Amino acid sequence: MKTKTKSPVKAITTLLLGCAVAAIAMLSGCATNPNATPIGPALLQLAVTTTAGVEIHNHPETIPALSAAKEIICATANGTNVSVAALVAALDARGNWNTDEWLILNGVIGVLNLAVNSQAPTTNAPNERPYLQATCVGLGDALAFARPPGGVASRSFTASRREAYQRENPTNWPSLRWP
Repeated sequence: MKTKTKSPVKAITTLLLGCAVAAIAMLSGCATNPNATPIGPALLQLAVTTTAGVEIHNHPETIPALSAAKEIICATANGTNVSVAALVAALDARGNWNTDEWLILNGVIGVLNLAVNSQAPTTNAPNERPYLQATCVGLGDALAFARPPGGVASRSFTASRREAYQRENPTNWPSLRWP
């Protein structure tokens, strides 16, 4: 019977995503605290770009579906019914997300919810519009970084160097080196 071991890349990715969410949570405080600093759209855009970018780098096969999700997010952000609930309903209506795509979108929507809820417990559409637009731009940035200028998804030079190092030094992986 074959046992499944956790990949070091997945462990590092999980750690990075956890740190990003923790940093955002620490920067925002509780929404009911009048002294809390809300997460602004710029910080949300950075969090979405980072969260989605790391996972898109690890799973380039998700690029076509996430491009479709970006169009749905942008259409919702610029539409008349601007809310996180409307976005989730639009993404659910598209359906057919595989596991990796669903996990990436779930992380993006989780960060979006954290940012929207940090401003105040409200469902006022004008307050959610900048956050949905920042999510649209952030996912677009992550997709832009994942593609070479020709627009075809490919493995990066860094990933191929990492894989070559793993083959040459299987017991020393992952090794931390200072540049």
